[in-house]
Amino acid sequence: MTKGSIGSAYKFDKNIIQYFFKIFIITFIPICILNFSLNGNIYSLFIYTAIISWFVVIFKKKKMIDKRITVFNEKISKFLQEKFKTKFIYENYFILNNLPCCLAYDGKKIFVMNQGNYAILGWNDIRKWSYEIQGSVVTDIIGGNLGHRVQANLQDAQKNRNLHVNSGFTIQVSDVENPNWFFPTGLSGKNTCDKWMEIFNQINDGKLSIEK
Repeated sequence: MTKGSIGSAYKFDKNIIQYFFKIFIITFIPICILNFSLNGNIYSLFIYTAIISWFVVIFKKKKMIDKRITVFNEKISKFLQEKFKTKFIYENYFILNNLPCCLAYDGKKIFVMNQGNYAILGWNDIRKWSYEIQGSVVTDIIGGNLGHRVQANLQDAQKNRNLHVNSGFTIQVSDVENPNWFFPTGLSGKNTCDKWMEIFNQINDGKLSIEK
């Protein structure tokens, strides 16, 4: 078993201000033409452009962040494979507290990373494996005022964040200091966990190779 950490050298940045300015520049010229055709002034030009840009960012925010997550995961994948001079056959990634998490297999070893801390495992290092996807919490309030409903929604959101963090794939290893390595997948990670259960089962059955 090899353990280590990449620390916060690779940290996911959710800042999408650059997309706002990109959209601002793209929309500036057509809005400029429209603005002056309607006898608008320079102030209205910038105000209209800013408003439209923010609306685009708001409605496209999830798509923009998903795209950045994909690019970030590809960057981590490339970094790890270059660092350990290997080629992953199977790999999955997750971002927790803006830090990378990874579970990968290269035909020889299992690579697991949680928030930058990693372990490289041979089959003799692994005792057992399992996963848990915890159910989301929704509080149904009958009666009460708006304040009670808002408070309940906030409490549900906090509980679901905790469940989100604690849902994932666990590998128990023969290590006194760190006997459990956890790869978080979030509440929607059942397919990912099922995939890794099958990979580990095939390794155990001898259908996939791994170093002892």
